Amino acid sequence: MFIRAPLSSPPPARTFVPLGAPGCSPPSPSNLITGEVRGRATIGDLWAVGFWLNLADRGVAIPANVVRVVGKPFKITWRLQGSGDASFTAIAPDGSRHAPVDLQFHPGGSNWNRPGDEWGSIFVFTAPGCWHMHVERDDNGGDIWLLVRS
Repeated sequence: MFIRAPLSSPPPARTFVPLGAPGCSPPSPSNLITGEVRGRATIGDLWAVGFWLNLADRGVAIPANVVRVVGKPFKITWRLQGSGDASFTAIAPDGSRHAPVDLQFHPGGSNWNRPGDEWGSIFVFTAPGCWHMHVERDDNGGDIWLLVRS
């Protein structure tokens, strides 16, 4: 596994389609080069970056998938516009809710060029299947659907 660093000029949001939907029909779109995933949000987009397994041509938006993460700490960095604190919830395929085992707000941001405030999180996925990742702020919320394969 290797780390994909976000580009200073990431691909346009319009190239990340179709947007994800409940039950991973489809999973949220990701990009092989940047490792980014675009989610739905009330205002703007929800963005996540992590170690995504992508099985498509470079530069093409494909479904967000991960492997070899069940039962292990998995880091996801997030960007979401809005105000107030953010709460993060991972909803398992069986409907159980999981909070991150670690969550840190990055007030200075980083070199990741997407709008919104930035957080780093660590989740532990307990089973394979479609995971609904939900983020909530005072005036904005968003969702990503991630297919955990193993």
